[in-house]
Amino acid sequence: MPTRPARPRCRDLGIRIGLLEPGALNAITDVPGVRVGHTTLISGAGPLVPGQGPVRTGVTAILPHSGDLFLEKVVAAIDTINGFGEVTNIPQVDELGVLEGPILLTNTLNVALVADAAIEWSLTRHPEMGVTTWGLSPIVAECSDAYLNDIRGRHVRRELAAGMGVANHSYSHPYRPPFDRQPHEKILGDIGRGYDLTKDWFVEERLMIGARTVGAASRALDLSLDFAKRRVQFEEPIIDFQSIEFMLADMAAEIMAAKSLLYRVGWQASQPETDRKQVHAMASAVKLVCSETAGRVTDKAVQIFGGRGYMREQPVERLWREIRVDRIWEGTSEIQRLVIGNELRKRGAGVYSGWPAE
Repeated sequence: MPTRPARPRCRDLGIRIGLLEPGALNAITDVPGVRVGHTTLISGAGPLVPGQGPVRTGVTAILPHSGDLFLEKVVAAIDTINGFGEVTNIPQVDELGVLEGPILLTNTLNVALVADAAIEWSLTRHPEMGVTTWGLSPIVAECSDAYLNDIRGRHVRRELAAGMGVANHSYSHPYRPPFDRQPHEKILGDIGRGYDLTKDWFVEERLMIGARTVGAASRALDLSLDFAKRRVQFEEPIIDFQSIEFMLADMAAEIMAAKSLLYRVGWQASQPETDRKQVHAMASAVKLVCSETAGRVTDKAVQIFGGRGYMREQPVERLWREIRVDRIWEGTSEIQRLVIGNELRKRGAGVYSGWPAE
Protein backbone atom coordinates (compact mmCIF):
# COMPACT_ATOMS: atom_id res chain seq x y z
CA MET A 1 0.00 0.00 0.00
CA PRO A 2 1.54 3.34 -0.99
CA THR A 3 2.34 5.78 1.79
CA ARG A 4 0.14 8.84 1.89
CA PRO A 5 1.36 12.16 3.27
CA ALA A 6 0.52 12.77 6.91
CA ARG A 7 -2.63 14.75 7.62
CA PRO A 8 -1.91 18.30 8.80
CA ARG A 9 -2.66 19.15 12.43
CA CYS A 10 -5.35 21.69 13.23
CA ARG A 11 -2.85 24.38 14.14
CA ASP A 12 -1.07 23.91 10.82
CA LEU A 13 -4.34 24.98 9.18
CA GLY A 14 -4.79 28.01 11.41
CA ILE A 15 -7.37 26.37 13.70
CA ARG A 16 -6.68 27.17 17.34
CA ILE A 17 -8.31 25.15 20.10
CA GLY A 18 -8.39 26.72 23.55
CA LEU A 19 -7.01 30.01 24.82
CA LEU A 20 -3.53 29.08 26.07
CA GLU A 21 -0.38 28.67 24.02
CA PRO A 22 0.76 25.05 23.53
CA GLY A 23 4.02 23.77 24.90
CA ALA A 24 7.04 22.64 22.94
CA LEU A 25 5.50 19.26 21.99
CA ASN A 26 1.83 20.30 22.23
CA ALA A 27 1.43 17.37 24.65
CA ILE A 28 0.34 16.94 28.25
CA THR A 29 3.96 16.19 29.14
CA ASP A 30 4.75 19.85 28.43
CA VAL A 31 3.29 20.47 31.89
CA PRO A 32 6.21 20.17 34.38
CA GLY A 33 6.09 16.92 36.31
CA VAL A 34 3.50 15.15 34.15
CA ARG A 35 4.79 11.84 32.85
CA VAL A 36 3.29 9.44 30.31
CA GLY A 37 4.58 5.93 29.88
CA HIS A 38 3.40 3.19 27.60
CA THR A 39 4.06 -0.37 26.64
CA THR A 40 2.97 -1.52 23.18
CA LEU A 41 2.66 -5.21 22.39
CA ILE A 42 2.87 -6.20 18.72
CA SER A 43 3.30 -9.79 17.64
CA GLY A 44 1.92 -12.21 15.11
CA ALA A 45 0.15 -11.61 11.82
CA GLY A 46 -2.54 -13.12 9.65
CA PRO A 47 -6.13 -14.14 10.47
CA LEU A 48 -7.44 -13.92 14.02
CA VAL A 49 -6.92 -16.99 16.21
CA PRO A 50 -8.89 -16.26 19.41
CA GLY A 51 -6.67 -16.58 22.46
CA GLN A 52 -3.45 -16.62 20.43
CA GLY A 53 -3.13 -13.58 18.17
CA PRO A 54 -2.30 -11.43 16.34
CA VAL A 55 -1.49 -9.10 19.23
CA ARG A 56 -1.88 -5.33 18.87
CA THR A 57 -2.45 -3.94 22.35
CA GLY A 58 -0.75 -2.34 25.34
CA VAL A 59 -0.97 -0.13 28.42
CA THR A 60 -0.60 3.62 28.93
CA ALA A 61 0.04 5.22 32.33
CA ILE A 62 -0.34 8.94 33.12
CA LEU A 63 1.15 10.41 36.30
CA PRO A 64 0.19 14.00 37.19
CA HIS A 65 3.46 14.71 39.01
CA SER A 66 6.81 13.11 39.75
CA GLY A 67 6.21 12.66 43.48
CA ASP A 68 4.28 10.00 45.41
CA LEU A 69 0.66 10.37 44.31
CA PHE A 70 -0.68 8.35 47.24
CA LEU A 71 0.92 10.77 49.71
CA GLU A 72 0.60 13.89 47.54
CA LYS A 73 -2.84 13.60 46.04
CA VAL A 74 -4.04 15.94 43.29
CA VAL A 75 -7.48 17.50 42.82
CA ALA A 76 -9.48 15.53 40.26
CA ALA A 77 -12.94 15.13 38.78
CA ILE A 78 -14.69 12.79 36.35
CA ASP A 79 -16.53 14.19 33.33
CA THR A 80 -18.41 11.98 30.87
CA ILE A 81 -18.77 13.63 27.45
CA ASN A 82 -20.55 11.02 25.33
CA GLY A 83 -19.49 7.43 25.49
CA PHE A 84 -19.99 3.95 26.81
CA GLY A 85 -17.05 2.31 28.53
CA GLU A 86 -15.59 1.07 31.76
CA VAL A 87 -13.59 3.27 34.15
CA THR A 88 -12.85 1.80 37.55
CA ASN A 89 -13.48 3.64 40.84
CA ILE A 90 -15.37 6.62 39.42
CA PRO A 91 -17.46 6.98 42.63
CA GLN A 92 -14.34 7.50 44.77
CA VAL A 93 -13.04 10.31 42.58
CA ASP A 94 -16.50 11.91 42.59
CA GLU A 95 -16.77 11.55 46.36
CA LEU A 96 -13.26 12.60 47.44
CA GLY A 97 -12.37 14.90 44.55
CA VAL A 98 -8.76 13.69 44.44
CA LEU A 99 -6.54 11.35 42.47
CA GLU A 100 -4.21 9.12 44.48
CA GLY A 101 -2.62 7.02 41.76
CA PRO A 102 -1.87 6.91 38.05
CA ILE A 103 -4.47 6.99 35.30
CA LEU A 104 -4.16 3.77 33.32
CA LEU A 105 -5.51 2.91 29.88
CA THR A 106 -5.70 -0.56 28.35
CA ASN A 107 -8.04 -2.75 26.33
CA THR A 108 -11.48 -3.74 27.60
CA LEU A 109 -10.71 -7.27 28.80
CA ASN A 110 -7.43 -6.29 30.46
CA VAL A 111 -8.90 -3.63 32.77
CA ALA A 112 -9.01 -5.98 35.76
CA LEU A 113 -5.47 -7.30 35.12
CA VAL A 114 -4.02 -3.79 34.94
CA ALA A 115 -5.93 -2.69 38.04
CA ASP A 116 -4.50 -5.68 39.90
CA ALA A 117 -0.99 -4.83 38.70
CA ALA A 118 -1.41 -1.24 39.90
CA ILE A 119 -2.45 -2.46 43.36
CA GLU A 120 0.57 -4.78 43.55
CA TRP A 121 2.83 -1.92 42.48
CA SER A 122 1.36 0.33 45.19
CA LEU A 123 1.61 -2.33 47.91
CA THR A 124 5.31 -2.75 47.12
CA ARG A 125 5.91 0.99 47.47
CA HIS A 126 3.75 1.43 50.61
CA PRO A 127 4.06 -1.24 53.33
CA GLU A 128 1.51 0.68 55.43
CA MET A 129 -1.32 0.05 52.92
CA GLY A 130 -3.95 -2.21 54.41
CA VAL A 131 -2.34 -1.97 57.85
CA THR A 132 -2.59 1.63 59.05
CA THR A 133 -4.22 3.21 56.01
CA TRP A 134 -6.40 2.29 53.08
CA GLY A 135 -5.08 0.95 49.80
CA LEU A 136 -5.02 2.32 46.31
CA SER A 137 -8.27 2.41 44.32
CA PRO A 138 -6.82 2.22 40.80
CA ILE A 139 -8.25 4.29 37.95
CA VAL A 140 -8.20 2.13 34.81
CA ALA A 141 -10.10 3.07 31.65
CA GLU A 142 -10.86 0.75 28.75
CA CYS A 143 -10.03 1.46 25.13
CA SER A 144 -11.46 -1.26 22.90
CA ASP A 145 -8.89 -2.59 20.42
CA ALA A 146 -10.95 -5.63 19.40
CA TYR A 147 -10.82 -4.55 15.75
CA LEU A 148 -7.01 -4.73 15.76
CA ASN A 149 -6.17 -7.20 18.46
CA ASP A 150 -6.90 -10.71 19.75
CA ILE A 151 -8.70 -9.24 22.75
CA ARG A 152 -9.68 -12.66 24.12
CA GLY A 153 -6.03 -13.51 24.64
CA ARG A 154 -5.67 -10.82 27.35
CA HIS A 155 -2.02 -10.48 26.41
CA VAL A 156 -1.13 -7.73 28.89
CA ARG A 157 0.55 -9.51 31.79
CA ARG A 158 2.35 -8.36 34.92
CA GLU A 159 5.19 -10.61 33.90
CA LEU A 160 6.08 -8.06 31.21
CA ALA A 161 8.15 -6.27 33.84
CA ALA A 162 10.46 -7.84 36.37
CA GLY A 163 9.25 -7.51 39.93
CA MET A 164 6.79 -4.63 39.76
CA GLY A 165 4.24 -5.75 37.16
CA VAL A 166 2.95 -4.09 34.04
CA ALA A 167 2.23 -0.78 35.75
CA ASN A 168 5.88 -0.36 36.73
CA HIS A 169 6.92 -1.35 33.22
CA SER A 170 4.76 1.45 31.88
CA TYR A 171 5.94 4.05 34.35
CA SER A 172 9.59 3.48 33.58
CA HIS A 173 9.34 5.21 30.20
CA PRO A 174 9.38 8.98 29.75
CA TYR A 175 7.14 10.19 26.94
CA ARG A 176 8.64 10.11 23.48
CA PRO A 177 6.73 10.73 20.23
CA PRO A 178 6.09 7.09 19.20
CA PHE A 179 6.74 7.48 15.48
CA ASP A 180 10.18 8.87 16.22
CA ARG A 181 11.36 5.58 17.66
CA GLN A 182 9.24 2.90 16.00
CA PRO A 183 10.38 1.39 12.70
CA HIS A 184 7.85 1.82 9.92
CA GLU A 185 7.06 -1.89 9.71
CA LYS A 186 5.62 -1.76 13.25
CA ILE A 187 3.16 1.01 12.46
CA LEU A 188 -0.40 -0.13 11.89
CA GLY A 189 -1.25 1.20 8.44
CA ASP A 190 0.38 4.33 7.07
CA ILE A 191 1.20 7.51 8.91
CA GLY A 192 -1.71 9.89 8.59
CA ARG A 193 -4.21 7.09 7.91
CA GLY A 194 -5.46 6.70 11.49
CA TYR A 195 -8.79 8.35 10.67
CA ASP A 196 -9.35 5.92 7.81
CA LEU A 197 -8.62 2.99 10.13
CA THR A 198 -11.11 4.37 12.64
CA LYS A 199 -13.80 4.67 9.97
CA ASP A 200 -13.17 1.08 8.85
CA TRP A 201 -13.47 -0.02 12.48
CA PHE A 202 -16.79 1.80 12.80
CA VAL A 203 -18.05 -0.01 9.70
CA GLU A 204 -17.24 -3.40 11.25
CA GLU A 205 -18.70 -2.48 14.65
CA ARG A 206 -21.90 -1.01 13.23
CA LEU A 207 -22.52 -4.04 11.05
CA MET A 208 -21.83 -6.25 14.06
CA ILE A 209 -24.38 -4.30 16.12
CA GLY A 210 -26.85 -4.71 13.26
CA ALA A 211 -26.37 -8.48 13.36
CA ARG A 212 -26.64 -8.66 17.14
CA THR A 213 -29.79 -6.54 17.32
CA VAL A 214 -31.52 -8.45 14.51
CA GLY A 215 -30.68 -11.68 16.33
CA ALA A 216 -32.06 -10.34 19.61
CA ALA A 217 -35.21 -9.10 17.90
CA SER A 218 -35.72 -12.51 16.24
CA ARG A 219 -35.36 -14.20 19.61
CA ALA A 220 -37.89 -11.79 21.15
CA LEU A 221 -40.37 -12.61 18.37
CA ASP A 222 -39.90 -16.37 18.88
CA LEU A 223 -40.50 -16.03 22.63
CA SER A 224 -43.53 -13.79 22.11
CA LEU A 225 -45.09 -16.06 19.52
CA ASP A 226 -44.66 -19.12 21.72
CA PHE A 227 -46.08 -17.31 24.75
CA ALA A 228 -49.05 -15.93 22.79
CA LYS A 229 -49.96 -19.46 21.68
CA ARG A 230 -49.79 -20.83 25.24
CA ARG A 231 -51.26 -17.94 27.23
CA VAL A 232 -55.03 -18.33 27.57
CA GLN A 233 -57.44 -15.51 28.42
CA PHE A 234 -61.24 -15.69 28.19
CA GLU A 235 -60.83 -19.35 27.18
CA GLU A 236 -58.78 -18.43 24.10
CA PRO A 237 -55.03 -18.20 23.41
CA ILE A 238 -54.15 -14.52 23.24
CA ILE A 239 -52.69 -14.94 19.74
CA ASP A 240 -56.32 -15.05 18.57
CA PHE A 241 -56.84 -11.46 19.77
CA GLN A 242 -56.22 -8.94 17.01
CA SER A 243 -54.30 -6.52 19.22
CA ILE A 244 -51.72 -9.23 19.96
CA GLU A 245 -51.77 -10.52 16.40
CA PHE A 246 -51.09 -7.03 15.02
CA MET A 247 -48.09 -6.59 17.34
CA LEU A 248 -46.64 -9.92 16.25
CA ALA A 249 -47.22 -9.05 12.60
CA ASP A 250 -45.43 -5.69 12.98
CA MET A 251 -42.54 -7.39 14.76
CA ALA A 252 -42.13 -9.99 12.01
CA ALA A 253 -42.35 -7.48 9.15
CA GLU A 254 -39.86 -5.07 10.76
CA ILE A 255 -37.38 -7.86 11.47
CA MET A 256 -37.67 -9.06 7.88
CA ALA A 257 -36.91 -5.55 6.56
CA ALA A 258 -33.99 -4.97 8.96
CA LYS A 259 -32.52 -8.40 8.24
CA SER A 260 -32.74 -7.83 4.48
CA LEU A 261 -30.91 -4.50 4.84
CA LEU A 262 -28.25 -6.08 7.06
CA TYR A 263 -27.58 -8.94 4.64
CA ARG A 264 -27.45 -6.67 1.63
CA VAL A 265 -24.96 -4.24 3.18
CA GLY A 266 -22.94 -7.10 4.66
CA TRP A 267 -22.63 -8.59 1.18
CA GLN A 268 -21.64 -5.23 -0.32
CA ALA A 269 -19.05 -4.65 2.40
CA SER A 270 -17.48 -8.02 1.58
CA GLN A 271 -16.92 -7.07 -2.07
CA PRO A 272 -13.41 -5.63 -2.59
CA GLU A 273 -14.59 -3.29 -5.35
CA THR A 274 -17.18 -1.55 -3.13
CA ASP A 275 -16.28 2.05 -2.31
CA ARG A 276 -15.35 2.20 1.38
CA LYS A 277 -16.97 5.60 1.79
CA GLN A 278 -20.23 4.14 0.51
CA VAL A 279 -19.93 1.20 2.91
CA HIS A 280 -19.36 3.62 5.80
CA ALA A 281 -22.53 5.49 4.81
CA MET A 282 -24.59 2.30 4.54
CA ALA A 283 -23.25 0.90 7.82
CA SER A 284 -24.76 3.90 9.59
CA ALA A 285 -28.14 3.06 8.06
CA VAL A 286 -27.76 -0.57 9.19
CA LYS A 287 -27.01 0.40 12.77
CA LEU A 288 -29.80 2.97 12.88
CA VAL A 289 -32.48 0.72 11.37
CA CYS A 290 -31.51 -2.52 13.13
CA SER A 291 -31.00 -1.05 16.61
CA GLU A 292 -34.18 1.04 16.46
CA THR A 293 -36.12 -1.95 15.09
CA ALA A 294 -34.84 -4.17 17.89
CA GLY A 295 -35.89 -1.55 20.43
CA ARG A 296 -39.44 -1.50 19.09
CA VAL A 297 -39.63 -5.29 18.78
CA THR A 298 -38.39 -5.99 22.32
CA ASP A 299 -40.74 -3.35 23.69
CA LYS A 300 -43.68 -5.10 22.00
CA ALA A 301 -42.41 -8.42 23.37
CA VAL A 302 -42.57 -7.06 26.92
CA GLN A 303 -46.07 -5.74 26.19
CA ILE A 304 -47.26 -9.14 24.95
CA PHE A 305 -45.90 -10.85 28.08
CA GLY A 306 -47.73 -8.29 30.21
CA GLY A 307 -46.64 -7.82 33.80
CA ARG A 308 -44.43 -10.88 33.76
CA GLY A 309 -42.51 -9.39 30.81
CA TYR A 310 -41.11 -6.82 33.26
CA MET A 311 -39.81 -9.48 35.65
CA ARG A 312 -36.06 -10.16 35.68
CA GLU A 313 -36.48 -13.93 35.27
CA GLN A 314 -38.08 -13.48 31.85
CA PRO A 315 -35.73 -13.57 28.82
CA VAL A 316 -37.70 -10.80 27.08
CA GLU A 317 -36.96 -8.44 29.99
CA ARG A 318 -33.24 -8.99 29.59
CA LEU A 319 -33.42 -8.56 25.82
CA TRP A 320 -35.41 -5.34 26.23
CA ARG A 321 -32.95 -4.01 28.83
CA GLU A 322 -29.70 -5.03 27.17
CA ILE A 323 -30.64 -4.07 23.61
CA ARG A 324 -31.15 -0.46 24.71
CA VAL A 325 -27.43 0.34 24.69
CA ASP A 326 -27.15 -0.51 20.98
CA ARG A 327 -28.82 2.80 20.21
CA ILE A 328 -26.02 4.55 22.11
CA TRP A 329 -22.56 3.05 21.64
CA GLU A 330 -20.49 3.14 18.44
CA GLY A 331 -22.38 6.32 17.58
CA THR A 332 -25.84 7.14 18.91
CA SER A 333 -28.88 6.96 16.67
CA GLU A 334 -28.67 10.74 16.39
CA ILE A 335 -25.08 10.47 15.12
CA GLN A 336 -26.15 7.89 12.52
CA ARG A 337 -28.84 10.28 11.29
CA LEU A 338 -26.20 13.01 10.96
CA VAL A 339 -24.01 10.68 8.90
CA ILE A 340 -26.93 9.72 6.67
CA GLY A 341 -28.01 13.34 6.26
CA ASN A 342 -24.49 14.35 5.30
CA GLU A 343 -24.33 11.58 2.70
CA LEU A 344 -27.67 12.68 1.24
CA ARG A 345 -26.35 16.21 0.84
CA LYS A 346 -23.12 15.09 -0.80
CA ARG A 347 -24.13 12.07 -2.87
CA GLY A 348 -27.90 12.13 -3.16
CA ALA A 349 -30.55 9.59 -2.27
CA GLY A 350 -29.15 6.89 -4.57
CA VAL A 351 -26.64 5.78 -1.93
CA TYR A 352 -29.57 4.47 0.11
CA SER A 353 -32.42 3.97 -2.36
CA GLY A 354 -30.48 2.60 -5.35
CA TRP A 355 -29.42 -0.97 -6.06
CA PRO A 356 -25.79 -2.10 -5.82
CA ALA A 357 -23.97 -2.16 -9.14
CA GLU A 358 -23.55 -5.59 -10.69
